[in-house]
Amino acid sequence: MVPGADNSNRSTKHKSGNKDGNRYLKMAFSEAGVRATQYFKEINDFYNAKQKKKHPAVARAIVAQEIAKNCFDVLKNNCDFNNKFAGKSLSKRKSMQWPRLANPDA
Repeated sequence: MVPGADNSNRSTKHKSGNKDGNRYLKMAFSEAGVRATQYFKEINDFYNAKQKKKHPAVARAIVAQEIAKNCFDVLKNNCDFNNKFAGKSLSKRKSMQWPRLANPDA
């Protein structure tokens, strides 16, 4: 999710980043970003604020990048998710039931 850079001497050129990194992880974080904007009001507000200033595809990539940062922090520090996105607390809590049932009454 990080754009590439081509550095030589004192010049720096930024690349789009579309071919950098693992394409499957990019796809997974992008899909997670789309679903997160659907299910979490705070993430949807963040997306809408970014979308006002940038292209919708760029706004989705920024949401995916924030999710990737959270995943990296959880894996690096070996801790639980702190229920925050871009510094704001999420209103919904993580479900402790796994696997989730399609029908709660089942």
